[in-house]
Formats: sequence, C-alpha cells, structure tokens
Amino acid sequence: MKRSLSAIRMHTIRKRSWIVRLLRLPRSAQQRTSSLIRWLPPRVRFFIACSALALSITFLVSHYSFSTMRQYQAGDIVGADLVAPADLQVVDRRATQQRQREARERVAPVFHYDQRRAEEISQRLRLRLNELNTKFRQRAVEAFGTDTLTPAQRNSEQFQQIIAELVQQNQDLQSPFNLSLSPEAVASLAIQEPSEQAHQAVLEAINNVLHQPIYDESEAESITGRAIQLVSESGRDHQSYPASTAISVAEARLRLTQELQLRLPRMSSGGQLALSAALGQLITPNLRFDKAATEAAQRRAQEMVQPIVISLKRDQVLLRAGDVVTEEMLLLLEHVRQQQLDARQPHRVMSLLLMVAFVYFALYQAVNRSRSTRLKALTTFWVASTAVLIQIALVRAGLFVTSALSAHSDKLLLNNSFALQLAIPFAASALVLSLLVSSQIALVSALVISLLVGLMSNQGVAISLFALASSIAAIYSIERYRTRSAITRAILIIGGVNILTGIAAMVIANQPLTPRSALGGAFWAVVGALLTAGVASIATPIYESAFNILTDMKLLELSNADHPLLRELAIRTPGTNHHSFIVGRLAEEAAKAIGANPLLARIGCLYHDIGKLAAPKMYIENQVGGPNPHDRVDPRDSVRIITGHVRRGIKMAQEAKLPPQIIDFIPQHHGTRVLSYFYHKAKAQAEVRGETVNIDDFRYPGPKPQTKEAVILMLSDAAEAAVRSLEEPSAENIRSIIKKIVDNIVADGQLDECNVTIREVTAIRESLVNTLIGIYHQRISYPGFNPPSERQTGSESDRAKPREEKQEQLPSADQIAMPQQARLQNT
Repeated sequence: MKRSLSAIRMHTIRKRSWIVRLLRLPRSAQQRTSSLIRWLPPRVRFFIACSALALSITFLVSHYSFSTMRQYQAGDIVGADLVAPADLQVVDRRATQQRQREARERVAPVFHYDQRRAEEISQRLRLRLNELNTKFRQRAVEAFGTDTLTPAQRNSEQFQQIIAELVQQNQDLQSPFNLSLSPEAVASLAIQEPSEQAHQAVLEAINNVLHQPIYDESEAESITGRAIQLVSESGRDHQSYPASTAISVAEARLRLTQELQLRLPRMSSGGQLALSAALGQLITPNLRFDKAATEAAQRRAQEMVQPIVISLKRDQVLLRAGDVVTEEMLLLLEHVRQQQLDARQPHRVMSLLLMVAFVYFALYQAVNRSRSTRLKALTTFWVASTAVLIQIALVRAGLFVTSALSAHSDKLLLNNSFALQLAIPFAASALVLSLLVSSQIALVSALVISLLVGLMSNQGVAISLFALASSIAAIYSIERYRTRSAITRAILIIGGVNILTGIAAMVIANQPLTPRSALGGAFWAVVGALLTAGVASIATPIYESAFNILTDMKLLELSNADHPLLRELAIRTPGTNHHSFIVGRLAEEAAKAIGANPLLARIGCLYHDIGKLAAPKMYIENQVGGPNPHDRVDPRDSVRIITGHVRRGIKMAQEAKLPPQIIDFIPQHHGTRVLSYFYHKAKAQAEVRGETVNIDDFRYPGPKPQTKEAVILMLSDAAEAAVRSLEEPSAENIRSIIKKIVDNIVADGQLDECNVTIREVTAIRESLVNTLIGIYHQRISYPGFNPPSERQTGSESDRAKPREEKQEQLPSADQIAMPQQARLQNT
C-alpha cells in the first residue's frame, strides 16, 4: 500500500535531520561560525550567499577542469588512455591551409587591359600609309607620266631614286611610332598592285595582332592557372579569359609575320621580313599586371574556405595506452590541451561569472515585482535561486550520462546523441517553482535555465528552445496543486509538448530526421517528462519543509477532520467548532471574490480559535445555556481571559507544528480591536467610583491583519457572530448589520497594515452578505409542529409596524459588540 503524503513528508524531515546531525560541526566551531555570521550585516551575508550561488553555477556551466593533459611530442608513447574531456570541434589546420593554398592558386590574376592603344596605332598607321601612297603616285606621274608602272619601269634607276626620296620624306614616322621603315619595306609596299589593297592588308594584319592580350615577358610568371581576369583601364569592365589567349610580345611579332605572309603572298620574302621587322616595333604590351588587386582576390578566396573541422565527443578515446603519437594525432591532443587551458583562463571565468550575476540580478528584480502572496520576497528569491542551481547541476549530470551512453546509440533506439538529451528533466525546477511559488517566478527561472542550458550543451540553441518549451508546458499544466492527479496531468501535457518540440529541435539542429530517429526522439521525450515529474515529486516536500512553504496539498492535509486539534475542538468545544466551520465557508467565498487564496483562508478559519480549548466554558457558545462565569468576574480579568485564548492558541499551534502562515491567523484575525462590552462595563463601574478607564487596556494584543486572507477572516468572524445575534435574520437586517460591522473595523484602522483596497473590502462585504443570506434563508412554518413565537403572540399593533420602523430599532455597532462580548465572541 502506498504511503500517504504525510508519511513521506515526515520521512523526509527525519532524513534531513539525520543529515544535519551527521554534518554538524563541533560546538565550538558552531559558536564561532554563528557569531561571525551574526556579526556580518544582512546585506553582506546576502551578497556572500549570492556570490556562492553564482560561482557554483559558473563552474557547472564553464566546463572548468582542474587538470590538463600534458604536452606530447611526435613519437611519444602514451602511458594511459587519452579521452576527450568534452564535446569539441577541432580545426584541422594543415588540411585547412592546404585548401586555402589551392583556393589562392585558383584565383585568376588581374591585368589591366588597354584596348584603345590598338585602335590608336591602327588609325595613325593608316594615315601614314595613305600619305606614302599619295606621294608615290605623284612622283611616279612626274617621272613616268603615269602611276601605273610596268615591270621595266619598276626596275629602272629612276624608280629606285623615287623610293629613296620617299624613305627620306617619311622619316617622321619614326617619331610617333618608334618606327623606321627601311628602303626594302617602302619598296615592297610601293610595288604592290593595287596599293590600296596592300595597305589594307597591312592594317588588318597589325590590327588582328594588337587586339590580342599581350603581356611583357617579365610578367610571364604572373599568369598562373587556367584563366586571367582582364579589367579595363576605367575599372568598370571585368572579363575572364582563358590564360592561353594571352601572348607575349615576341609571340605577337611572330604572329604579325605570319599574318603578313598570309595577306601579302605576292610580296617577296625579303620584303615581308623587312615590313614585319619595321611594323614589329609597334607591338608593345597592352596588359599590366595588378598585384594589389590579385592579392586582394586571393585573400577573399582564402577567407571563403570553410575550415575543416574534426568533431570529438565527450569521453571519446583519442589514443590507447601504448600507442605512438603521430603528427596527425598531435594536432588533436594539442587542441584538447589548449581547450583545457582556455577554460581555466581567468578572463573567461570572470566573464561568465558576470553574465550569471546579471541573470541572478534579473531574477531578484522579478521576485521583488512579483505579486505572489505565498512567501516573502527574500524567501522566494532563495527558493528560486537554489532551484536554478539544482537544475543546472541536474542538467550537467544528465549531459554526462547522455555522453557516456551515446557510444551505445544503436542499442538505445538512436542514430545520434541528440535524441538522448531529450530525456534530461529540463523542466523539473519550473514545475517545482510553479507548485511552491508562482507561475511568474517559474517562467523567469525557466528562461534563465534555458539560456544556461544553451551554453552547456553542444547542441546550442536547439536544446535551449526545447528546454524552454518543456518548462512552459510544466508551468501551465498545474494551476493548483490540490490532488495527486495534478502530477499525472502534468506528465501527459509535458510529454506531448516534449514530443512535438523535440522533433522540431532535431530539425533545427540539422539532425537526420527518419522514422527511426523520430520514434527514438519521441520515446526519450516521454522519458524526460516522467523524470521531470519524478524529480518534482521528490523535491517538493523537501522544499516545503526547508522553507516552510505552504502548498495546497499541505493545506488539504490540515483540513482533515482527523487532525488532532480539529478532533479535540469538535469534541470539547462544539460551539466553537461549528462557528469555525461557518466562518470558513464565509471566508472561502470572500477569498474567491477578490482573487485571494480561498483554501488558505478556509483552513486558517478552522484553527483560528483553537486557544479556546484551554477553557471551553469561558465562552458562551460552549456553555449550552448554563451560567456565564464572567458575570462574577471583574471586566479586566475577563479581558485577560478572553485575550488569553490568542496566546494559548499560538502556543498550541506551535506545539502541533502548524505552518507559520496558519499560526499568523490566530492573533491577526482580532487585530487590536476593543472588547467593547467589557470596556463599557468597566467604564460604568469606574464612573460610580469616580475613576477613569484606559481604552487601550481593553484591546487585543494584535498585530493587525497583514494579509488579505487575515482581513477576510476578521470580517467573516465578526459578521457571523453579529448575524447569529439577530432575532430576525432577514436579508435587510443582515445587509445592514454587516455594513456597520465592516465600517466599524475600517474606521478603527484595523486594515491599515494590509494592502487590501476599498474595492476589495466592498467585494468581501457583498460576498459575506450573499453567503449569510443563503445560510439564514427563510423557511415556511409547519402547523402543529412549531411552538408559538413571541412575534406570533405579540399584539397586532406590533405586527403592523412598518419595516422602516423596525429597521431603526437595529443596534449600533457598539451595541452590537456588547452582547457579542457578553457571549465572549471573537470580535
């Protein structure tokens, strides 16, 4: 048979006490430590505690290692197995550099290409050849009377003289083109028929050669690879050409000779060579190597090369004992050693510590601005911060286990280790905080944890988003922890969300998504939901006892009628017990009306008068019509007896180990109100003796209500006692008397120390009126069964009085309080 939650909680408390005794310091050391802690200011103690938490989380997140791998050399023998300390991404520098060199070599060299030079030379050469042709024709007409010469005339001395004169007259060609036409070249051109076609052939030949990319022989080494990049002088046009299209100056002159031979076949070989030698002087490089642009392009190509990465998994064996360290393995070992050294660098640890401290500051601010009424702000912060620390430690342990099991992925329905990480209970702390504190604080803590999980896991953002989604599902799957089925419902919701977000996280992380991997991810996501609920079930009672947190489940346990105090209250003080149950119903409905905790208000009402167990007959609701002992007691003694039930109730509640939140109801539901009946009785006696009475001697010790639930109990207690004293509990009378009671309490300043608003007080009053009207609703009389009442036996004139007149006969607030105090009621 399953243990009850009470048995589990008591077992946890006993176990925690045993651990405390085991770890207890010697008495002298305890005294020194305690005195030192008390000597420190509260802010200093708070700072020290927060620093310890931040440092702990920093070491858990940062993969800090206190030992490093020794430095090896190529050829060393490994003495023990070398394993990777964490999931690492190692860049293969040699392979990456080789790829970068290949990328640089593939970059086409950049040349500036001057195309205008070929057009300019062709145009000016055309003008010179036309001028030469014109002068030759003029001299031929002058010498021979015609420009069409016979072979005999071309071989005459007079013809040779004409050629010499033309050569002499055309020496100016040498200046602009660095050209010197020999007599053989001029004669070869002159004797060609028709001369216009010969000149055009010369122009086409040199034009074809000059439009080729021509480079200087000194820049031949710059042309590497299969292509060259040609850039115009303006820098706007970029064209890529095969490297074979570029020719040297010597090769260009050789091609000019071949072009002349092809286009002027009738010219003698000597003339062709002479003309080729003369025109070859016009061929110069039209390519200029741009070294800066080429190096810039090579750098860009090198930067675009993705580094070659070798992935190492945690606990992956790098070398076995006895293996020889090779050049390839030396790179991996050095990277692992450097990673260990980097993790121990102070600036890295301090930077992470700064980020963790900022996160804790954000959590502290969120707690201060939270509207949670279960715990004080400082207690809430310690609960949330320790829960974050424990969750991070749990994630670190989970990552270690999943890394160790990833080697057996084939046996675990996996293709990789990512799906196995879905089994880590990321949402455990969020579920615990949602149960114990509030959903707002749980959500902020979930955001903090998901951020830190992204730093811890090698999956980064994907696993961080999964942790956040799982935590959100856990937070909003439980609104009130009132039944055991709440945890079961949370498991189903968390499991469903884990399956969906787990598959989505696999897609985000670029994991192979196959039916087998999806099935494995869904399976481990459900395991994660089960572990989350299991961890939360274990941690919840521990936090309840460690921080005195009052959960709904614990409140339900306190409402059990078999509780020793409630059982004794029902047996020894039946009137007080009935009154407490009626007040509890009123308080529960009023708490629902203003959004307070109805369960806490009801349970507080059940225990608020347990101090009356010490002297039940001193309270009129337990006298059952007997004599009132206070008729023979001095009013001041009666006040001490009545207010004594508050002190006795606190002591009995502490002995019964009731939660502090329940104990606070006992003094606060009376506040510092005046016992009006005994005050007026004492005042009347003092007037006879000519004395004065201090009203403060007739007040409850307080304190005034500090919470909305305590305010509800004060108003409900006074309202129930006042309505019970009415002879005619009609709706009008109930509404009138409750309004006067509430106004009297507000005017007395009893609600000054609570953050309740006027609107909420009005809502509480209306709820009390509606509930009491429902309790004291009118019923028809049964003829022959009900005894005659005074109203029925009264005069017809009394029965005929209008309602307004009867309403005026209602007692005032002080008059209401006097008969109530005569009954020793609690108002």
